[in-house]
Amino acid sequence: MAFLVLLLWRAAKEKFVARFPLFYSYIIYCLCWSTVIFVSSYLLAQSPWTIYWRFFIVNLVAEFGVLVEISDHIFNPFPVIRNLGRVLTLSICLIFSIIIIRPLFRSGSPTAALLGLGEASSVAKAVIICVLLVTARYYRLPLGRNISGMLLGFSAYVGVSVANYALAERLGRVLYGSTFSMVGALSNALCLLIWTVALWRYEPAVVAPPAGRADEHESSESLTYRLEQFNSTLGNLLRK
Repeated sequence: MAFLVLLLWRAAKEKFVARFPLFYSYIIYCLCWSTVIFVSSYLLAQSPWTIYWRFFIVNLVAEFGVLVEISDHIFNPFPVIRNLGRVLTLSICLIFSIIIIRPLFRSGSPTAALLGLGEASSVAKAVIICVLLVTARYYRLPLGRNISGMLLGFSAYVGVSVANYALAERLGRVLYGSTFSMVGALSNALCLLIWTVALWRYEPAVVAPPAGRADEHESSESLTYRLEQFNSTLGNLLRK
């Protein structure tokens, strides 16, 4: 909760909340979720877990918003590709919500269903992160400190979550119950710490001219030209 408050306070102070609307909407949601759980744990006896798991399911879907924010900024110079990336990310989220969630909750154990849901969600997000990283690397798209930090923090969180959910699902509550909650809390705190450092001030990506050899300069220009051509071609096809 302290990291969440610090992230919002710093962004509000520096006036760059509007630069990352989806990201900070997710941060506000997490803060509300954490506050409700924290307060209910003192005022109510059994309700906190019921409330927690309901927020947990919504949170799995809300996390896709962070990936949409990252995708928007990576492809910001290419509006058609940016919109395509947004559609693809939202489509994966929709497929995840419709196809994966329903069969999971048909199983006999609600706990196993929730753990399987978390694992499937984390795997889907890991795939999207890999696609974004490979694309940015291949086309040499500048990320900037803020987006790099978002990716690093979210990658660490998702990577640990995949292993954590898988172990909890296979080992069970008796062997892995206490470890599961501890690892989940630590991965969440690590992600928020990285985000706090990376988003302490607004530092957008700056396209700097390459200082290397001539062939490297030509290669970089060729990649950018091809990406611009793809953006233009895709835009023409969509308009038709």
